Amino acid sequence: MIKIKNYIAERGFSVMLCGMLTAVVGVVGYMYFQSYPARFEKTPLPTVTVVLAFTGLAIYVIGRVSLAIQRNRARKRPPADDDE
Repeated sequence: MIKIKNYIAERGFSVMLCGMLTAVVGVVGYMYFQSYPARFEKTPLPTVTVVLAFTGLAIYVIGRVSLAIQRNRARKRPPADDDE
């Protein structure tokens, strides 16, 4: 679990892009399956694509939060020593 947290913390932008790509694939797949309702009426594929889209959005949010945390860490530097 710690390895997963470290991976997400170090690669927030990559995780964010992966989530966005997953969400887009889910939305495009859903649009395709809805354009042929008679063919895919009795299959679980439209539901799977909706779940894929929401999963992609969740991954995107996780990557976005990780990226914000990375940027806040970069801004918080110790104050300069002005005693000289």
